[in-house]
Amino acid sequence: MSPVHDVSGDPESRPRSSASAQRDGTARRHVWLIARHEIGTRLRQPSFLLGALGLPAVAWLLLGVAAWVNRDAPGLVGGVVRDIAPPRPAGVVDRSGLLETLPGSVPAGRLLAFDDEAGARAAQARRTIIGYFVVPPDVVAGGIVAYVSDDVNALASGDHASWLAWAIRVNLLGGDADLAARVERPITVRERALAPDRPRTDDSPVAFVLPYAITLAFYTTLFGAASHNISALTNEKENRVMEIILTSTQAPRLFAGKIAGLGVLGLAQAALWLGSSFGVADRGVTAFGLAPELHPTPAIVGWGLVYFGLGYLVYASLLAGVGALVPNLREAAQAAFVINSPLLVPLLLMGLIVDDPNGPAALGLSLFPLTAPVVMLTRLAAGDPVPMWQLVLAAALLAVTAAATLRGVAGLFRAQLLLVGQPLTLRRLVRILRASRARRADL
Repeated sequence: MSPVHDVSGDPESRPRSSASAQRDGTARRHVWLIARHEIGTRLRQPSFLLGALGLPAVAWLLLGVAAWVNRDAPGLVGGVVRDIAPPRPAGVVDRSGLLETLPGSVPAGRLLAFDDEAGARAAQARRTIIGYFVVPPDVVAGGIVAYVSDDVNALASGDHASWLAWAIRVNLLGGDADLAARVERPITVRERALAPDRPRTDDSPVAFVLPYAITLAFYTTLFGAASHNISALTNEKENRVMEIILTSTQAPRLFAGKIAGLGVLGLAQAALWLGSSFGVADRGVTAFGLAPELHPTPAIVGWGLVYFGLGYLVYASLLAGVGALVPNLREAAQAAFVINSPLLVPLLLMGLIVDDPNGPAALGLSLFPLTAPVVMLTRLAAGDPVPMWQLVLAAALLAVTAAATLRGVAGLFRAQLLLVGQPLTLRRLVRILRASRARRADL
């Protein structure tokens, strides 16, 4: 049996272990110092403070003003949101002879009949009516009805026009309101989801606006946090500050510190915005009697933070890599637009995603890592339940992409690139990527 040697007492192993531990400690200290510097610098910028704190403050201020206005008439604001209706009726001048009677389902005082336009015009001058409709003799053949008002407003006339159309339909069918209702809506589709669903209020303006508001706020936060990396790097290169920094630390530590510092700030801002939207909406439900399902759910806040963190790592790494390659802020802005272009796709297709949050387009974009952070949050805010496996799979794909991006960009962060002021060309980019791949293979 061969003798067992105690390597712990080997005088050569102790210095190597001690030196490795010392290097690790120095690296962590450098990363912490750089992250702390980035956080402090960003917190001293008025533009960041205004954006991070200004939006929640304005939202709470508007809520307070609305609550003060609503104090003597509970439910007033909620009623305005739920039902936008003009206070005055509309006149009807029937030249077709179809409107023998108004159906009983037409609200009282919504439509007033006049024998001729002169009487309707006089009532309009007295502000008794908001405007008047002129039904021509050939309304059945032509389907055109004129609306006369001092100020034609589509929102003001739309409610009256729908009741007039209903009255004409009922009279055309001999006064049978049930048959008219069946003709207007021949079938009723009842959706049945396999997963538990919460009621959607598609008819409410707030329910329509909610996914857009949350998505735009999330997009602004993610875009701002990631884009600051490239602007900070290019400014430091142009001002020759980078040369001073790299005399005290290594380039990969600089990369890690910037990503960590700005990531903490971005995550805090996302939590503040999402949490504030939850609080403001929840307070609005209580104060104004809005539908309770209109406020953001805890799932939106929780998953929003997860997707923000992973999405930030992907885009901040890519933009930091571009910042290491380009020589000035002008070229950095051009390259940043290309990098951030996948985030514009969900904004262009947001209507399609909100209308069908579980459709193939929404599903594909929510699983694609570069669009997943924004699209998945839009699907959650749209109201339809998102299957858990899709949430987990999208987060896993995004995490793998973030890890690969961090590893790839870390290879680009070295002093030779950060200090060089050459313009970025395709040939130079290919040469840099080959050198980075060869260097990783040697490790």
